[in-house]
Amino acid sequence: MKSLDYYFKKADKENFAIGQFNFSTFEVLKAIILAAKEMRSPVIVGTSQNEANFFGMEEAVSLVNIYKRKYNVPVFLNLDHCRDISMLKKAVKLGYNTCHFDGSKLDYEKNLKETKKASRICYAKNIPLEAELGYIPGASKIIDKIPDIQKTDVKLFESFISSVKLQRVAVSVGSFHGISKKGKPKLDFDLIKKLYNISNGKCYLVLHGASGIPDKDIKKAIKFGIRKVNFNTEIRILYKNSLLKNITSTKEVAPYKYLPAVIEQVKNLIKEKIKILGSYYKK
Repeated sequence: MKSLDYYFKKADKENFAIGQFNFSTFEVLKAIILAAKEMRSPVIVGTSQNEANFFGMEEAVSLVNIYKRKYNVPVFLNLDHCRDISMLKKAVKLGYNTCHFDGSKLDYEKNLKETKKASRICYAKNIPLEAELGYIPGASKIIDKIPDIQKTDVKLFESFISSVKLQRVAVSVGSFHGISKKGKPKLDFDLIKKLYNISNGKCYLVLHGASGIPDKDIKKAIKFGIRKVNFNTEIRILYKNSLLKNITSTKEVAPYKYLPAVIEQVKNLIKEKIKILGSYYKK
């Protein structure tokens, strides 16, 4: 199977983005894999620290590897928003394909120092690293208001990517985690363009918190240089609503009778996102 770096180089050359879709249940993971298979698209599947603790890190690695072989899909498992170096070490040891170290709550110097530690751990095993600069607030749920956003500083970004080995940087350009009841994120396209020009092949830009962003804005962000887009909240909401609907609308008690419809609905959502990102038929 081709490497993750191969697909990012392809994305940069052909101007598309690779989607990361988070999971914490078997059904959602299977839906992502089936969507990628049908769309012939590379995908990244992510587990946050809490998702990894719930699902099991070893289980995630094993199941993703089984699906890779079974469906011949270019899928890569990422430890998402890891703030714990010891957990990152464990992910690398167990066989995660890539890691995201999130030092965005730290001051710049501390973030750089801890990211360098994460980089040494990852690249000792040839595992690509994603870092984060600028604070992307919120949580992967419905939130009451648009949170305060600390955008990525252009000068600090230039210094950061010149100081540490990494593959990707999650940048704060107006998005937030979750879906707000009070409005949608407003992306700073000028900032995306500036950061992309500075990156100059040293790293790839990542957009987190894409669930509440209009499709046209995601496409525009990709045009200006975003190469990875993360989705979680929309998937969680659809999964829960579909599960409730399919459980309460039947007298069936066998999960294999009502779960296929849930998987199908989540799969169709992922396929729509893959279309927006432009990564279909890029396997």
